[in-house]
Amino acid sequence: MVAAPARIALYVHELAHTGVVSNTRSVAKTLADAGHWVDVVTAIPGGQSPVGAAHVSLLRRAGRSRAYEHAAAVPALRRYLRDQRVDLLISMGNHGHATVWAATLGRSSTKVVYRISNDLTRGAHGAPRPGLLKRWLRPRFTGRLVRDADALVLVSAALLAEPVLKAAHDRGKAREIVNGVDVAEARRRANEPSPHDWPGGDEPTVIAIGRLAAQKNYP
Repeated sequence: MVAAPARIALYVHELAHTGVVSNTRSVAKTLADAGHWVDVVTAIPGGQSPVGAAHVSLLRRAGRSRAYEHAAAVPALRRYLRDQRVDLLISMGNHGHATVWAATLGRSSTKVVYRISNDLTRGAHGAPRPGLLKRWLRPRFTGRLVRDADALVLVSAALLAEPVLKAAHDRGKAREIVNGVDVAEARRRANEPSPHDWPGGDEPTVIAIGRLAAQKNYP
């Protein structure tokens, strides 16, 4: 989609301790190591800066509500894209897609990729059930998002259960790319002594990290 070296921005709402942010850091470092100019752009400041990329905060401080932050970030992101002449903008998590979509409407000079990290219409088993208005709006917004995107990245084949994403995949607009893991680093750390004594003994220990929600499928 873009030739190296390209000017690439990765957008997340904030650098919180989430899986989306962890993957954003990993992607930013990989792109920077490949010789690209990379910014990690957030709506609000704070959090640990990514390795190999600059952290750009669009707003000076957090707002009174998440809805305000999303709205205020739209014109700020549009100015940033214009001033920095970004070649490729990757929206890394679902919470930032609306901001990116609104900020790039009518802008053809920046290619936009949406990384779909969860089912957008909340139709999966165990997903939080939105209210009636959101149930009506979500499928329609998803359709606009898919239509306007230059490309989509699906983190799981399970997302193909959504008809609009399946159709995009079938015509080559969406591609499944699972979250990456640094296997060598994981093996190295697995061979180190545990920093906690409670897992001890010969029995294997399995740790699951995530929200205590049915959607996470702990059973």
